[in-house]
Amino acid sequence: MTNPYFHLRSVSSSELSTDPDRLRTFFADDWKVVRSRCEAETETVLAEDYLDVHRLYVGARHPPATSAPETLLVLGGRPVPLPGEGLPPFVVLIPAQVSAAAAYLGAVSFETLWSAACEDLMAPHGLLFTEAELRSHFTLVHQRLTAFYTRTSDEGRAVVKWLLV
Repeated sequence: MTNPYFHLRSVSSSELSTDPDRLRTFFADDWKVVRSRCEAETETVLAEDYLDVHRLYVGARHPPATSAPETLLVLGGRPVPLPGEGLPPFVVLIPAQVSAAAAYLGAVSFETLWSAACEDLMAPHGLLFTEAELRSHFTLVHQRLTAFYTRTSDEGRAVVKWLLV
């Protein structure tokens, strides 16, 4: 089994759909194309630590129970299930939610997030990484998410997310 990767893809509102087959086409490209979209900040990919990235923003490893902007960043949004396939659902954010997420990221200090989450994040990773290494990793992830959501919001676009396993 390969490692899971959590993809977030910027799409126009007109491309949004509740049809899982249509949404699946957004994630059918090879890694070369994905990397070019990541460089252009129209897609971003979180590694298998995506639940820890969620924890950085909301302080928990479970799906969000509210629509607060910080809960939208990783796991939040409207799920679109893939019937009968046993795969994780797609998750969709409309442009208004993307704008709220981008505004939150523009206003929050990474230092504040790190101070609140450091102890929880070090617990599962402390044997493999120093605090400085882990902080550096999450700083980079925060910067990438901020750039992605900011550009997507500035362009009035939506986001489709999917955990590829």
